[in-house]
Amino acid sequence: MCYFLYISTNSDQDLAINNNELIKFEKVQDVDEEQPREILSYQNIWYVGSASGCSCSFRHLMTPDLGFSEPVDWYEEDEKDIEATKQLYDILKKELDKGKQVEIVDKWTQVESKDIKEMRVSLSDVNRNEFRLIENYKFILID
Repeated sequence: MCYFLYISTNSDQDLAINNNELIKFEKVQDVDEEQPREILSYQNIWYVGSASGCSCSFRHLMTPDLGFSEPVDWYEEDEKDIEATKQLYDILKKELDKGKQVEIVDKWTQVESKDIKEMRVSLSDVNRNEFRLIENYKFILID
């Protein structure tokens, strides 16, 4: 069981230029059962992998109850996951700053698209140290 992270955008930017040992962008060409394509709004879709190969090595929450916040001692998080999430934030923010539309879906294995909830997230209100993903949520990013 894994997380699958997808970005949908109207940007033609090749996000794979950002690939490194912590974050890997792969342009989606073919449809498979894990892709939440029917809820993605834009033509350019990217799968976002992490150091683990899947999308598990980012900061994730199972529910939105704790919201966005910086890492805390009582909730153990791997330093590499934190850094990967900061890099993801920077890439998303850069696209928004260029006036592009961006949304991101954090999907748990075998969850159907109809069960994914939406949340508008302002990257002007959430900084890179606070940003994290929420399981089975689609973030409609705004700046």
